[in-house]
Amino acid sequence: MKIIGIYDGRWTPPDPAEAGLLARFRRARWYKANPRGRDYMKALFTEYFGDGVFVDVAEPGDWRAALTEADEIVLLYPDAVGLGFARTERSILRLRRPIQDIRVLNGRRRSFRLDRATRRQLQWRRLLERWMLGELVCMPVFVGVALVLAAYDRLKAGGGKYD
Repeated sequence: MKIIGIYDGRWTPPDPAEAGLLARFRRARWYKANPRGRDYMKALFTEYFGDGVFVDVAEPGDWRAALTEADEIVLLYPDAVGLGFARTERSILRLRRPIQDIRVLNGRRRSFRLDRATRRQLQWRRLLERWMLGELVCMPVFVGVALVLAAYDRLKAGGGKYD
């Protein structure tokens, strides 16, 4: 049984010298995702699928040809949900043969089968992660509670400065 591991190393860390709100947002998303590097993912793939072939789609070469020869395809997500992997994932799903099994091995050492239901769940999680919707929903509550606590501290201190 021939196994191929597909890694997409095109999602690179944001430039720390880049300024602006959007740049800060990209850096925050990158650090929150905490993606693992190519060497880590290659070692992890070798640990789980020792005789498999590791392919990085960012490197020169025809990874699509290697895909057609495989019996099992393993998508190597550097982060938990595969942020930045959607384009490669769509290409693989379009090119694969119906008998090929697709698995995912993510940077958190979790392995699971990629079926239709799992893809829907991943799309939802990617949406939450990409736009940090959980943080955006909780931020007004956090700010409101912080303001109430600050006002309480101010009243308790008698409106003066702390000693």
